[in-house]
Amino acid sequence: MSGYVDSPSSPSRSSSLPKVLLFGPRRSGKSSISQVVFNKMSPHETLFRLEGTSQLDVMTVDNNALAQFEIYDFPGSYISTSPPERDHEIFLNSSGGGGGVVVIFVLDAQDEPYDVVLTSLVQILRRGTRVNPQLKAHVFINKVDGELFLSEEAKYDCRRDVVSLVQEEMAEYDMEDVEVAYFLTSIYDHSIFEAFSKVTQKLVPTLPTIESLCNVLVSRCNMEKVFLFDVVSKLYISTDSGPVDAVSYELCSDMIDVVMDVSGIYGGGGEE
Repeated sequence: MSGYVDSPSSPSRSSSLPKVLLFGPRRSGKSSISQVVFNKMSPHETLFRLEGTSQLDVMTVDNNALAQFEIYDFPGSYISTSPPERDHEIFLNSSGGGGGVVVIFVLDAQDEPYDVVLTSLVQILRRGTRVNPQLKAHVFINKVDGELFLSEEAKYDCRRDVVSLVQEEMAEYDMEDVEVAYFLTSIYDHSIFEAFSKVTQKLVPTLPTIESLCNVLVSRCNMEKVFLFDVVSKLYISTDSGPVDAVSYELCSDMIDVVMDVSGIYGGGGEE
């Protein structure tokens, strides 16, 4: 992976790559997510190796022809301190269009109450959709790995509360037509990879064609399930139209780790 991090003074970039805009309050886990998924940092390392985001960081992901985009990691207070005049730079692509731009808002599920934080989310979406009606929004309800979320019921209760609060807030601004996808995530399991896979798929213009090819592969080869993986990040770029079984995804993801580890030991030594 040729991923790197730099810190431009402005979100305006000359690159034509799609944009993933990473928002959320301080200590919600934004930087930890990008480092664990794309830079192979151990989840435990993020506790002492990462500091809070104090300025805009940009990471370029360029793993293959289908996994190419830039991740903009915004400080928690960026939108509240950034003038609306800069919204076109933030929420539009390099050519001034609305395609290829997605928002991820990371919420710390362990930091209740959520009212103030979700108000910030809605303000971001108000400003974003005002200049880019095509904007795609995702909420990562993060850190659902503590003592408060030992049961699946507790996790889904949290998700229901977040969805309800966001919908109420958006209704006040007549934003009911803005679609928001919600994911329960943790950097300590596969949930963050599955959630980011869904985001990545929104950035692949040929996704319908690839999904059709996956369906053909399932049908012709009598396969149970097909995933098209980016092996570097373990995100799946596409799958067939059948439902995604979390256990199957985790098994495939673990097998990628095994293959990469074995190939690292026994493969490629031909540079002499």
